[in-house]
Amino acid sequence: MVSWKPAAKRVPRRIDTPNGRSPWCATEDGQAARAAAQPLVTAILDRLMGWRPSTAHMELRLVECPRPDFQGGLLWLPLVFETNQAV
Repeated sequence: MVSWKPAAKRVPRRIDTPNGRSPWCATEDGQAARAAAQPLVTAILDRLMGWRPSTAHMELRLVECPRPDFQGGLLWLPLVFETNQAV
């Protein structure tokens, strides 16, 4: 039996601050957003790089992906991993 999973969706996450403004809108280039995302990205990379989904899979590795994009106060920071599976 083949299982099917829907394609991943982008889900924007809003962080509200006491003054009601997003801390990521401080600059037009998204520098504040990238700085805020850095600890999360580091944690994701630490946990996924080298992880094996199962004994039939090789370790996950980070592969080339689209560049980060900052528009309208949202930072899209794609991280793409791949693995090989023994069949």
